[in-house]
Amino acid sequence: MPSGSPMIIKKIIANIILFTLSVAVGLILTEGLLRIKNADQKNYNIEMWRYARLLKKKSPDPALGHEHIPGRSAKLQGVVIRINSLGMRGPDVDLNDHSKKRILFLGSSNTLGWGVPEEKTLPAIIQRESNDKAVVFNGGIGNYNAARYVTLFEKRFLGLKCDTVVINCFVRDAELLEPGGGNFFLRHSELAVLLFHLYHLRMNSSAGGIGNLVEHYRKIYRHDSPGFQEMQAAFDRLQNLSRQQGFRIILTMIPDVHQINPYPFTFAHEEMQKIASKHGWTFLDFTPALSRVPATDLWAMPGDPHLNSKGHEIMAKTLLPYLNT
Repeated sequence: MPSGSPMIIKKIIANIILFTLSVAVGLILTEGLLRIKNADQKNYNIEMWRYARLLKKKSPDPALGHEHIPGRSAKLQGVVIRINSLGMRGPDVDLNDHSKKRILFLGSSNTLGWGVPEEKTLPAIIQRESNDKAVVFNGGIGNYNAARYVTLFEKRFLGLKCDTVVINCFVRDAELLEPGGGNFFLRHSELAVLLFHLYHLRMNSSAGGIGNLVEHYRKIYRHDSPGFQEMQAAFDRLQNLSRQQGFRIILTMIPDVHQINPYPFTFAHEEMQKIASKHGWTFLDFTPALSRVPATDLWAMPGDPHLNSKGHEIMAKTLLPYLNT
């Protein structure tokens, strides 16, 4: 071997180490700058990531995937979300008082009231309008589907002995959900979260936009779809519990307000109405009431089509007559 070879190898190793350190420092600086930039809590994807980190925990039950951490509170997307001792959004209540009607809301992030102050969420408005004649529970958890929130009811909330259970369905509720958890980088890095989101955004936009999404959900709502069958099985179990304990079920449909007029997912709402009719449940579609308002006027913030306080107020006014019957 020529005498200069060891020096060349040392230089190569030194260059590799220098390059690696430079990349690491660059990534650390980028991560730091992103955290400063996102401190205004206006980046939807980062705020959802923070929600998962600050207010959720991995559930010991694989069927649930994740649950809220009881007693936790965090300011997310400019709004404080507090989780009570039951793992629900809102204050703790006196469970020994059985003199009032009990109403439980089940659903995902729109039921939780993502981006909406607690007192302006649908369950809180119903609580206020009850004139202290009811106790209203907000059982909504972000990133849940129908199978998960029915399982949550069975495992955590059945003992509340509610008189009415309101299921707030969303078009994604028939999708299968993986246990999740993410890798180390997705759990700890805002940069990784943003890169992951940009990748999926590029893949979805190149695949056909809203038309592709409609086709995706048409497949999900086929009767032989595994997700649809899982949802139906969950609702069958809920119906059996309703008969055993005597509580009433109201099934509502919350539209995807990316585009509401004309609304592209009517077929999914029709399938949910059939399920409600099959079980003898009251069915209520919020789409007609919400479609009177421009879609973007209902968004929690630009880029986040979760329903804002105006949307929750419209839903509450629409639902109240059904609760009073």
